[in-house]
Amino acid sequence: MEKDKQEHPVDWDLPYDTDRADQVFLDAYQTVNGSRNFRYKYKVTIKESLKDWVENYENRRKPDHVGKVKKSVVSFLEYLDVDNILLEDINSKIVMEYIDFMLDNYKKTTVQGYISRLKGIWKYSKKLNDVAGDCPFDGHEFYSEDEVDKADIHTPEAMQWMKNNLATSEPNKRLLFELGVFTGCRISELCNLRVKNIVTQGDIIAIDIEKGKNSSATRTIPLTTELGLRVKSHAESKQDDDLLLDLTPKDASRWFSRIKRANISTDRTKCFHSFRAMFSTALQRAEVNELKAAALVGHARGKTMTYGYYSRGYELEQLKEAYDQCIPHLTW
Repeated sequence: MEKDKQEHPVDWDLPYDTDRADQVFLDAYQTVNGSRNFRYKYKVTIKESLKDWVENYENRRKPDHVGKVKKSVVSFLEYLDVDNILLEDINSKIVMEYIDFMLDNYKKTTVQGYISRLKGIWKYSKKLNDVAGDCPFDGHEFYSEDEVDKADIHTPEAMQWMKNNLATSEPNKRLLFELGVFTGCRISELCNLRVKNIVTQGDIIAIDIEKGKNSSATRTIPLTTELGLRVKSHAESKQDDDLLLDLTPKDASRWFSRIKRANISTDRTKCFHSFRAMFSTALQRAEVNELKAAALVGHARGKTMTYGYYSRGYELEQLKEAYDQCIPHLTW
């Protein structure tokens, strides 16, 4: 015992029996008195913060709101592909990339709701002195699909860099990039493509978007002959139910965001979704009939009963004709 006292004098100086002491209290006492530092051990995670928030507000908020707060934390952790994360390890860059990913898959108002609830969790913990500094969920801009379609497109210089350098030795990512440019599809729509979604009709090769952001997003999009043949070649060794690109929307979005920020632009509204804006712009500049354009990009196809409800849409040959009109207007 004397030897142990010599080797651990601080523990022996404690004014209580350490064998029966509460471990948290023991750690706190030793930290305050400078003998050991247990600070990292007791840093607060987002799940712990959520638990504290729920315990405080569960009976003071509507069940629907509490459920949405929990869902927001789950969504954020799923995007990060982690089980948990320290609040202090969440920074603005992580949040910006998460917002970019969410805006490619959800409406602007939906994403704003997720971020608002995450902000509430973080600020609640700050009130409890569990975290310090500026809230990483504060101060972010959000764009809607309409805003992107009108303004946020990549420059010709940026497109040239991507054409020459982007994923030139990674077939899945390269095909993702080119399909984005030449179809205007959302990144999630492309990542969810399966081999069975490749359509061949005569000389026309197209892709079927079976499930999209909304009901209007279900559509068939023709491809250029060269791109269509490469898509078919890429799928040759796969089964019908296999994913065409072997990429998850989350991983693909994070990959493109990092490449873009490092080599192209730090403007967060210039993203993968910008290809959708560029494709829509090319359709307009080619003076493609707006109903056909809507059918290609996955917007509402008409408000009348005749077109909006009873019509089964255009033939693939009609869509290919409209598609071919817009291709010369794409920056490539």
